[in-house]
Amino acid sequence: MRVLIADDVADTGKTLELVRKEIAEHVAEARTAVLYHKPRSIITPEYVWAHTERWINFPWSCQAPVVESANTDA
Repeated sequence: MRVLIADDVADTGKTLELVRKEIAEHVAEARTAVLYHKPRSIITPEYVWAHTERWINFPWSCQAPVVESANTDA
């Protein structure tokens, strides 16, 4: 099996590295794709939309986390 590991940003690269290690013995090939790659990342993704050193505020990471409502009346 060949897989593509996708993430929004390779900042430190540790998330991509962890996923690669976890699936390594289960796949024939794993490639990585990110929207943004930062120079300090320990992983160099095969597919990158843009390189940057700037902090990125994604819409999905700028909002408070979704939590279960205390109201159980459904």
